[in-house]
Amino acid sequence: MAFFNTREQFGSLVKILHGFIFILVAIQYILMALKFSLPEHSAAGVKYVLLHKSFGLIILVMAALMILSRQFGNRPPYPANSPYQNFLAKTVHFLLYACLILMPLGGIGMTIFSERPLAIFGFVLIPDHFVAARESLSHFCYVTHVSAAKILLALIALHT
Repeated sequence: MAFFNTREQFGSLVKILHGFIFILVAIQYILMALKFSLPEHSAAGVKYVLLHKSFGLIILVMAALMILSRQFGNRPPYPANSPYQNFLAKTVHFLLYACLILMPLGGIGMTIFSERPLAIFGFVLIPDHFVAARESLSHFCYVTHVSAAKILLALIALHT
C-alpha cells in the first residue's frame, strides 16, 4: 500500500490519521464524561481536562494534515452514486473538517482568554496572562467549542 493517496485508493498516511482522529475524538468525549462525573475542581478532574486539551491540540494538527492531504494530494473519486449522495458525502466531510478545526480552536480560545496557560502534556506553548482576560471572547469560544462537539457527534453518525 502506498504511503500517500493515489487516484485509486487512499494511502496509509490518510488511513492512519483517520483512525487516530477517530480514536482521539472518542477519548475526548470519555475524558469529559469522566471529568463531569467528579466533584468540581477535583485533582482527577483537572488531569482529565489537561489531557483533553493536549489531545485536542493533537487532533487540530492531524485534522490540518488531513485537509492539506485532501487539498494538495491525489484522492480517489467518490463512488459512482447519485449526484445527490455525492453532494451529501462532500458536505458531511466539509462539516467534519470544520468541526475538527473549530472545536480545538474554541478550546484554545477558552484557555487563553481566561488567562490560563496553553500546554500540551505539561509543556507550555502559551503562558498564562499572555492575552488579557476577555470574558465575552472566552464565552464565545466556549459556545463554539461545545456546539462543534455536539455537531461532530451527529456528523460522525452520518459519516459511518
